[in-house]
Amino acid sequence: RGEYAFDAHSHELGHLHGDRVAHFFFDRRLGAELHAAGRVGPHPVAPKSIKLGARAIRSEADVDDIRAMLRLGYERPARAIVAELEAALGDVDALAELLTEHARIVSEHGVVVVGREAFRTAVTAARAAGAPVPEVSLTYDSAEFPAADLAFVSATRTVMDGPGAGTAKLTLTLRRDEQRWRIAAMQTTPVAQAPAPVPLAVSD
Repeated sequence: RGEYAFDAHSHELGHLHGDRVAHFFFDRRLGAELHAAGRVGPHPVAPKSIKLGARAIRSEADVDDIRAMLRLGYERPARAIVAELEAALGDVDALAELLTEHARIVSEHGVVVVGREAFRTAVTAARAAGAPVPEVSLTYDSAEFPAADLAFVSATRTVMDGPGAGTAKLTLTLRRDEQRWRIAAMQTTPVAQAPAPVPLAVSD
């Protein structure tokens, strides 16, 4: 059929039919976004499925966007972990389940916690002592996969309120076990805020 397939993370991201058309395999969320944006159309085999898509190749712009969408599929495990981490921020047990057994966590204050259960205990104790749970958002930035079971992920953490309000860089090391991708290391590095401009005195 003239297919040239692109595989990653034990599944197919998509394939080319010569230089005529690209077919894609997405998760439901990403597929819905790309269909809604008009970047892909119905797949001929399953035209009603949002998890499948097709894109005709007519120009260099199509080629560039096909590469970008394959990249989105390639980054899917990393994007999913960042989304899960954000969703779990208010739930200690859900947070702990995202970690490997011997995960190493370094806070923005340089505090190091090693191990899933040590992390669970430390966070539970802090919240029992009245530590606030601020409103936090995480934004995925980038990922690299140097091995089939290893990924390095960068994200931006924004604390909306409270004494820790501000922006920090989140660096994650992911490992894939028999069940799923998990966080083996996580470090938070505050981003220095630019000083407020000093008004200049204007003389007459």
